[in-house]
Amino acid sequence: MPGKEQEVQQKLVLYQLLNQRIEQLNEQAKVIEQKLLELETTRQALGDFKKLKEGNEVLIPLGSGCYTHGRTGDSGLLIDLGAGVMVRKAPEEAKKVIEDKKAEIERLSGTLQKEANDVITKMNEIGPELQKFLQKSGREAKPGKPNEEAGQEPAGAG
Repeated sequence: MPGKEQEVQQKLVLYQLLNQRIEQLNEQAKVIEQKLLELETTRQALGDFKKLKEGNEVLIPLGSGCYTHGRTGDSGLLIDLGAGVMVRKAPEEAKKVIEDKKAEIERLSGTLQKEANDVITKMNEIGPELQKFLQKSGREAKPGKPNEEAGQEPAGAG
């Protein structure tokens, strides 16, 4: 039976790796959800921003709850395209860029969800096999004692 035990050991290691992957995917999902919330907030703010007239005073967030005063202008908004590249866009164009980023993040979220489902499916395939082996080895280790986890009742019970 050494071959069977080695196979079970490999499945146990695989199960643990899959469990770690699920944890990683959950962390990534939290980051993605936060990014989606941030993008939606920005999209809504851009919708409100276009309603302002030139020269209106606004609060400009600097981060960590810190703001400064500023005035709206007709020079547009600066959009970070990544890698330190900034481009000037009109509010409607900026809103479109944000919506595109949001759609991209949502696609990534769907991909992560599919991977998580695949991992869970694999864990559900391996789990019962491991449980069956562990229950069987538990009975062999304690001959004569019923295995309560397996749902068996003691002799004479019932």
